[in-house]
Amino acid sequence: MSELQEASWYVVHTYSGHENKVKATIEKAVKTRGMEDCIRQVVVPTEEVVETTKTGKEKLDNVKFIQVMFWLK
Repeated sequence: MSELQEASWYVVHTYSGHENKVKATIEKAVKTRGMEDCIRQVVVPTEEVVETTKTGKEKLDNVKFIQVMFWLK
């Protein structure tokens, strides 16, 4: 794929809780098959959320804001 060509994003649907595992599998397959020019980036969208525990302490956590999906570019 030429650097001048614009890449498109694709949404992949997966089972809840398996997003990171599927992402790792796709990244491994891309690397072993030499497809880095076809699939440039695999993203599981997350956001940082501050949660307050029962004891009153604040905890910073990364939460997936689109469950069961990730994006391919």
